[in-house]
Amino acid sequence: MTRISINFLVMVFFLVSCGSSVELKKSEGYWEINGTKLHYVIMGHGEPIVVLHGGPGGNLSSKLELVPFAPDFRWIFYDQRGSGESERFPVDLEQLDEAEAFFSIERHIEDVEWIRKKLGLEKITILGHSWGGALAVFYAAAHPDRVKKLVVYNGGPMWPELRAAKKEAFKERSGPELNSRVAELVARIGENIEIWDQKTLDAEFVKMICLFVPSFDCHPTAVPNPDELGRGGFWANQLTNRYIEVFDRDSFAQKFVKITAPTLITYGRCEPNPPERQTYLRDAIPNSTMIVFDESGHNAHREQPELFGRVLRAFLSDEPLPLEHYDGKASTLGWSAKRVR
Repeated sequence: MTRISINFLVMVFFLVSCGSSVELKKSEGYWEINGTKLHYVIMGHGEPIVVLHGGPGGNLSSKLELVPFAPDFRWIFYDQRGSGESERFPVDLEQLDEAEAFFSIERHIEDVEWIRKKLGLEKITILGHSWGGALAVFYAAAHPDRVKKLVVYNGGPMWPELRAAKKEAFKERSGPELNSRVAELVARIGENIEIWDQKTLDAEFVKMICLFVPSFDCHPTAVPNPDELGRGGFWANQLTNRYIEVFDRDSFAQKFVKITAPTLITYGRCEPNPPERQTYLRDAIPNSTMIVFDESGHNAHREQPELFGRVLRAFLSDEPLPLEHYDGKASTLGWSAKRVR
């Protein structure tokens, strides 16, 4: 039986108005990229921003709510391979090598580079949230001369110790009832993984993610209805996340030194993810600034929307940031598996 190692994403699907009444042009379709079809949505006009959603295995829908925070930009969203409304790879449990190659970090990087060329841009500004922040820095390290600006929004690469701390935080914050429901879902998926089709696996995966949503922020929300979240990507999550087991912090720190683009790294004090995820990038990327949202967790655009908007617009417009650069140690931020308030 295939080993199940569930990792987590957050998806919230309402648009934040930010007081904006700007009508934005929207186009939607599919790109044929590197042997698969990826669903995309493009909104607005002006300087382009390529958005990388979380997960792995999330979708672009929740990220559409970022548009009103900077409506004068052209926002490019896409569902990553095997996620959201993008094409699924026919996973064969007896021969996982092809599927692992399909979901490799290298293939994800190739997709971003294909999109840059498709857009006809010499350099691109990238905003990556959560796991999307990891993909953003992986791409920037592979193509440092192709990145204009980089926003790592409460994300970055994970390694085994960090993932273990994150899981402990979810356990502490969820409580016995939700933890029991998660255990039941994991068991059910494990028992049926050889029987269920991908649509069913994706649906069960989203049900599980719903149980963790209340743990992401300073102010717990209710468990959302799975129908509100759109389609997740079970295999995108399981196979892309295998990079965590072999991620070499020292080796990649040497690669991240090559990133010369201005880089904004954000962290929310109520994060279930330890801040080492951000301080590691801050220390490795030469031209980086790290800021801390004191009254939010994984989604500052929801808990501190006014401040988040000011930070994002200032960075994109080369103006002074409204928050000071955080240059302290990760331990000074006082992270705990229990919710920090």
